[in-house]
Amino acid sequence: MILRLQLSWLFSCLTEVIPPDEYAENVNNSVFTNMIATRSLQFAAKVAQMCQLPERVEHYSYYADRIYIPFDSSVGYHPEYSGYMIGMITLSLNILSFGFAC
Repeated sequence: MILRLQLSWLFSCLTEVIPPDEYAENVNNSVFTNMIATRSLQFAAKVAQMCQLPERVEHYSYYADRIYIPFDSSVGYHPEYSGYMIGMITLSLNILSFGFAC
């Protein structure tokens, strides 16, 4: 799987991914994918800290803190991906439990 990472000074976007709803292809900022990437980088930072590699801790933490996690504050939910609208049909239960994993 090819993962594109769009970097900006404010946050990083993961683009052209397949979210848990496998029928939605090439979407940007899948909340599930972005959160897993964030958690993976946080874990890498903790391992680097245990291995006493401060430059790696800083590197992993920097990107973990900047991955964009979609959230629509007007209705209080995490859309499945950029462009997802309330009421769209999703074929994955993973996204329904996302709010409990944050």
